[in-house]
Amino acid sequence: MILNESRLSLIGSKLIKTFKMECQVAKNLHFRHQLLFQFNRHENVSKVARNICEVYGEEAMAERTAQKRFKKFLSGNFNLEDAPRSGRPSAFDEDALNHLIYEGPCQSTKELEQAIRYDHAAVARHL
Repeated sequence: MILNESRLSLIGSKLIKTFKMECQVAKNLHFRHQLLFQFNRHENVSKVARNICEVYGEEAMAERTAQKRFKKFLSGNFNLEDAPRSGRPSAFDEDALNHLIYEGPCQSTKELEQAIRYDHAAVARHL
């Protein structure tokens, strides 16, 4: 178990020390399994999102994300994997960029884009 930070929480009339945990597996898929489990228990979606954030931190899941996933479950879509995205897959060579940075860490993005032959935005996105 990996614990990041602790805090005191008032649960009922008791003051209890709680810990924020780091997720040990692929976060999105883990959270989706959690959501499906809670959906099958007929739990309130807002409560489920709050519970996930209590354990994994406030930024772990937006309530809207949980609502969208519950809506998919209600429609009969129980697929927990990411949906395929449209558009051309990235053909950016990150290994080449990493090699250039390793060889000359003080290069500007302009120099990197000329050496790797990608546009400035693509180089900047992968830094």
